[in-house]
Parts: sequence; structure tokens; C-alpha cells
Amino acid sequence: MTAARLVPKAIIERSDKIDIGLVSLGSCDGAVQEARARLSAQGIQTNYMRVRAFPFGDEVEQFLQAHQLNS
Repeated sequence: MTAARLVPKAIIERSDKIDIGLVSLGSCDGAVQEARARLSAQGIQTNYMRVRAFPFGDEVEQFLQAHQLNS
């Protein structure tokens, strides 16, 4: 639990008005940003979280709980 407070926090772009949340890890950021831009051009807005370290901090859990899981 101590380590979760000391590692770099996730980068989060979030609006309560948006239901779709995307999560990325590490070097996937550029590809996910491009996908978000393409989705936005089609009128689909997304929230985004880039996880930068493990173990996860509280902000990661809060982001995940705020979005429905679809597969």
C-alpha cells in the first residue's frame, strides 16, 4: 500500500459527461491518442487513463469504477 502512494500517478483525462473510458499502459499512449482523435472525428468522445506505474494508486481504481466494462 505504501508503494502505491509513492509511484507516479496515472495521467487521467476525464469528463463526467462521457461514458466510455480507455486505459493504456506505457508506450501505447501514441496509438491510443490517435485512436481517440479518430473516434472524436466520428463524434465518439472518450475518457482516458494512462497508467504509468505499478502498483496502482487509488486514482486508477476510481477511474475503472466510473466506467462500465465491455468486452
